[in-house]
Amino acid sequence: MNKLLKIIVSLIQIGGGLVGISLIGQSLLSNRLTNSTVIINIVFIVVFLFGILAGAALLINSKSGLLMSALFQAIQIPIYKGSMLAYSLFSGACLKIYWHKTGYGFNFIFGSSYLFSIGKSNTWMMGVNILALVLLFLLIREMWSELPGMKIREAESSFERQAQHVVRGQDEHTHGSPLRRALH
Repeated sequence: MNKLLKIIVSLIQIGGGLVGISLIGQSLLSNRLTNSTVIINIVFIVVFLFGILAGAALLINSKSGLLMSALFQAIQIPIYKGSMLAYSLFSGACLKIYWHKTGYGFNFIFGSSYLFSIGKSNTWMMGVNILALVLLFLLIREMWSELPGMKIREAESSFERQAQHVVRGQDEHTHGSPLRRALH
């Protein structure tokens, strides 16, 4: 696996997870929250813990870490706020492009954030976390390159090149032979 990609994704996921958990902890300790808000906060603590675990697994074991990191990046891609539902999550960093009722926008943010609400009247917005999308693409490409079938295909193509070289060598060797002229 690409070492630079492994380090960048791990740092973003582990650092972002720690920031996210600390923000939730601060909110839980300082505010009087409803039961549903506490439950949502606990769910997002688990999500941020998963991000930390995915980043650590990526550093230790690239196969399971790749899959976990790809999943963690995938859940950070959509950004949606509607009249009855709102969801967004980013951990570590976010480059989001969005569309809302006053037009288009984009911004880059370091840190972590989450939003989940049901039944609240929200102004609508739809968007995509471009950074998470790019990281997901790169992680999938790494997973694809580490598939055993890819190594077999590379070996097959190497074998085919060797076979073509042998055939070319035979052609060059028998080029002027009477047998060759008789067959053509």
